Amino acid sequence: NTSGEVIRPWQFPVQDLAISADGKTLVAMGGTIIRIINLEDLSETGRLEETDGITAISLSKDGKFLLVNTISKHALPPMQREIHLWSLAEGRIVRKYSGYKQGRFVIRSCFGGWDEQFVISGSEDSKIYIWHRENGNLIQTLDGHSGPVTVVAWSPTNPTMLASASDDRTIRIWGTLEDVEGDRVRILNGNSP
Repeated sequence: NTSGEVIRPWQFPVQDLAISADGKTLVAMGGTIIRIINLEDLSETGRLEETDGITAISLSKDGKFLLVNTISKHALPPMQREIHLWSLAEGRIVRKYSGYKQGRFVIRSCFGGWDEQFVISGSEDSKIYIWHRENGNLIQTLDGHSGPVTVVAWSPTNPTMLASASDDRTIRIWGTLEDVEGDRVRILNGNSP
Protein backbone atom coordinates (compact mmCIF):
# COMPACT_ATOMS: atom_id res chain seq x y z
CA ASN A 1 0.00 0.00 0.00
CA THR A 2 1.05 3.66 0.00
CA SER A 3 2.50 3.45 3.51
CA GLY A 4 4.88 0.65 2.56
CA GLU A 5 3.06 -2.24 4.20
CA VAL A 6 3.22 -5.60 2.42
CA ILE A 7 -0.21 -6.47 1.02
CA ARG A 8 0.78 -9.80 -0.50
CA PRO A 9 4.24 -11.35 -0.55
CA TRP A 10 5.43 -13.15 -3.67
CA GLN A 11 7.50 -16.28 -3.41
CA PHE A 12 9.43 -15.86 -6.64
CA PRO A 13 12.43 -13.75 -7.62
CA VAL A 14 11.71 -10.60 -9.62
CA GLN A 15 14.44 -9.23 -11.88
CA ASP A 16 12.32 -6.88 -13.99
CA LEU A 17 8.71 -5.75 -14.14
CA ALA A 18 6.28 -3.61 -16.10
CA ILE A 19 2.83 -2.15 -15.41
CA SER A 20 0.20 -1.67 -18.12
CA ALA A 21 -0.79 1.89 -19.06
CA ASP A 22 -4.27 1.35 -17.59
CA GLY A 23 -2.72 0.29 -14.26
CA LYS A 24 -4.59 -3.02 -14.18
CA THR A 25 -1.83 -5.49 -15.02
CA LEU A 26 1.65 -6.14 -13.67
CA VAL A 27 4.11 -8.31 -15.58
CA ALA A 28 6.99 -9.66 -13.47
CA MET A 29 10.00 -11.62 -14.69
CA GLY A 30 12.47 -13.83 -12.87
CA GLY A 31 14.82 -16.44 -14.35
CA THR A 32 12.92 -17.97 -17.28
CA ILE A 33 9.40 -17.30 -15.92
CA ILE A 34 7.09 -14.37 -16.72
CA ARG A 35 4.05 -13.89 -14.49
CA ILE A 36 1.01 -11.79 -15.38
CA ILE A 37 -0.75 -10.39 -12.33
CA ASN A 38 -4.12 -8.65 -12.08
CA LEU A 39 -3.49 -5.62 -9.86
CA GLU A 40 -7.15 -5.29 -8.85
CA ASP A 41 -7.26 -8.58 -6.92
CA LEU A 42 -3.53 -9.54 -7.03
CA SER A 43 -4.29 -12.84 -8.74
CA GLU A 44 -1.89 -14.46 -11.20
CA THR A 45 -3.78 -14.51 -14.51
CA GLY A 46 -1.07 -15.94 -16.72
CA ARG A 47 2.36 -17.48 -16.82
CA LEU A 48 4.82 -17.64 -19.70
CA GLU A 49 8.10 -19.50 -19.83
CA GLU A 50 11.19 -18.99 -21.96
CA THR A 51 13.64 -21.81 -22.58
CA ASP A 52 16.59 -19.48 -22.00
CA GLY A 53 17.30 -16.83 -19.39
CA ILE A 54 15.56 -13.47 -19.53
CA THR A 55 17.40 -10.22 -18.91
CA ALA A 56 14.71 -7.55 -19.45
CA ILE A 57 11.07 -7.01 -20.45
CA SER A 58 9.05 -4.16 -21.97
CA LEU A 59 5.25 -3.96 -22.22
CA SER A 60 3.39 -2.37 -25.16
CA LYS A 61 1.16 0.65 -24.46
CA ASP A 62 -1.98 -1.40 -25.03
CA GLY A 63 -0.73 -4.08 -22.62
CA LYS A 64 -1.22 -6.84 -25.21
CA PHE A 65 2.39 -7.53 -26.18
CA LEU A 66 5.63 -8.04 -24.30
CA LEU A 67 9.23 -7.72 -25.50
CA VAL A 68 11.53 -10.21 -23.79
CA ASN A 69 15.30 -9.92 -24.07
CA THR A 70 16.74 -13.43 -23.83
CA ILE A 71 20.22 -14.77 -23.23
CA SER A 72 20.99 -18.20 -24.65
CA LYS A 73 24.13 -20.04 -23.69
CA HIS A 74 24.11 -22.40 -26.65
CA ALA A 75 21.76 -21.62 -29.55
CA LEU A 76 23.35 -18.48 -30.98
CA PRO A 77 26.90 -17.31 -31.77
CA PRO A 78 28.66 -15.80 -28.74
CA MET A 79 27.10 -12.51 -27.65
CA GLN A 80 24.36 -12.61 -30.33
CA ARG A 81 20.96 -12.63 -28.66
CA GLU A 82 17.24 -12.55 -29.50
CA ILE A 83 14.34 -10.40 -28.43
CA HIS A 84 11.02 -12.26 -28.39
CA LEU A 85 7.67 -10.57 -28.97
CA TRP A 86 5.02 -12.36 -26.92
CA SER A 87 1.28 -12.04 -27.45
CA LEU A 88 -0.10 -12.05 -23.92
CA ALA A 89 -3.60 -13.00 -25.13
CA GLU A 90 -2.29 -16.00 -27.10
CA GLY A 91 0.49 -16.89 -24.65
CA ARG A 92 3.03 -17.46 -27.42
CA ILE A 93 5.97 -15.88 -29.19
CA VAL A 94 4.77 -14.18 -32.38
CA ARG A 95 8.05 -12.65 -33.62
CA LYS A 96 11.80 -12.76 -32.99
CA TYR A 97 14.37 -10.00 -33.48
CA SER A 98 18.07 -10.80 -33.67
CA GLY A 99 21.42 -9.20 -34.38
CA TYR A 100 22.14 -7.10 -31.30
CA LYS A 101 25.02 -8.09 -29.02
CA GLN A 102 24.79 -8.88 -25.31
CA GLY A 103 27.37 -10.46 -23.05
CA ARG A 104 27.94 -9.08 -19.57
CA PHE A 105 25.51 -6.12 -19.52
CA VAL A 106 21.72 -6.04 -19.21
CA ILE A 107 20.48 -4.62 -22.51
CA ARG A 108 16.97 -3.17 -22.68
CA SER A 109 14.56 -2.87 -25.59
CA CYS A 110 11.27 -1.05 -26.14
CA PHE A 111 8.47 -0.34 -28.60
CA GLY A 112 8.38 2.95 -30.50
CA GLY A 113 7.28 5.05 -33.44
CA TRP A 114 3.78 5.64 -34.72
CA ASP A 115 1.50 2.96 -33.22
CA GLU A 116 4.60 1.29 -31.76
CA GLN A 117 5.50 -0.10 -35.19
CA PHE A 118 9.20 -0.43 -34.29
CA VAL A 119 11.24 -2.43 -31.80
CA ILE A 120 14.47 -0.80 -30.63
CA SER A 121 17.34 -2.17 -28.59
CA GLY A 122 20.72 -1.15 -27.31
CA SER A 123 23.72 -3.39 -27.86
CA GLU A 124 27.18 -4.09 -26.48
CA ASP A 125 28.71 -3.22 -29.87
CA SER A 126 27.87 0.47 -29.16
CA LYS A 127 24.98 0.51 -31.66
CA ILE A 128 21.23 0.90 -31.53
CA TYR A 129 19.17 -1.62 -33.49
CA ILE A 130 15.73 -0.83 -34.94
CA TRP A 131 13.46 -3.54 -36.37
CA HIS A 132 10.05 -3.38 -38.02
CA ARG A 133 7.70 -4.84 -35.43
CA GLU A 134 5.43 -6.75 -37.82
CA ASN A 135 7.90 -8.41 -40.18
CA GLY A 136 10.94 -8.60 -37.87
CA ASN A 137 13.31 -7.06 -40.42
CA LEU A 138 16.23 -5.02 -39.14
CA ILE A 139 15.67 -1.62 -40.75
CA GLN A 140 18.44 0.49 -39.24
CA THR A 141 21.39 0.58 -36.88
CA LEU A 142 22.47 3.85 -35.32
CA ASP A 143 26.14 4.52 -34.59
CA GLY A 144 27.44 7.19 -32.26
CA HIS A 145 28.19 5.75 -28.85
CA SER A 146 31.65 4.53 -27.89
CA GLY A 147 30.51 2.03 -25.25
CA PRO A 148 27.74 -0.52 -24.70
CA VAL A 149 24.25 0.96 -25.18
CA THR A 150 22.25 -0.46 -22.28
CA VAL A 151 19.04 1.58 -22.25
CA VAL A 152 16.80 2.95 -24.99
CA ALA A 153 13.52 4.86 -24.75
CA TRP A 154 11.19 6.16 -27.42
CA SER A 155 9.44 9.47 -26.77
CA PRO A 156 5.78 8.93 -25.82
CA THR A 157 4.80 12.28 -27.37
CA ASN A 158 7.08 12.48 -30.42
CA PRO A 159 7.15 9.24 -32.44
CA THR A 160 10.24 10.36 -34.38
CA MET A 161 12.44 10.90 -31.31
CA LEU A 162 14.27 8.41 -29.11
CA ALA A 163 16.97 8.44 -26.45
CA SER A 164 19.84 6.08 -25.71
CA ALA A 165 22.19 5.76 -22.74
CA SER A 166 25.60 4.16 -22.84
CA ASP A 167 28.52 3.13 -20.69
CA ASP A 168 30.40 5.91 -22.52
CA ARG A 169 28.63 8.20 -20.00
CA THR A 170 26.44 9.93 -22.57
CA ILE A 171 22.76 10.12 -23.34
CA ARG A 172 21.99 10.68 -27.00
CA ILE A 173 18.72 12.12 -28.26
CA TRP A 174 17.97 10.88 -31.78
CA GLY A 175 15.38 12.16 -34.23
CA THR A 176 14.74 13.77 -37.56
CA LEU A 177 16.62 16.99 -38.35
CA GLU A 178 13.70 19.14 -37.21
CA ASP A 179 13.35 17.29 -33.89
CA VAL A 180 16.76 17.82 -32.34
CA GLU A 181 17.78 21.47 -32.64
CA GLY A 182 18.75 21.31 -36.31
CA ASP A 183 20.96 18.26 -35.87
CA ARG A 184 20.16 14.57 -36.04
CA VAL A 185 21.67 13.81 -32.63
CA ARG A 186 22.06 15.78 -29.43
CA ILE A 187 24.62 14.48 -26.96
CA LEU A 188 24.19 14.97 -23.22
CA ASN A 189 26.91 14.15 -20.72
CA GLY A 190 28.00 15.24 -17.26
CA ASN A 191 29.12 18.61 -18.63
CA SER A 192 25.95 19.35 -20.62
CA PRO A 193 23.55 22.07 -19.45
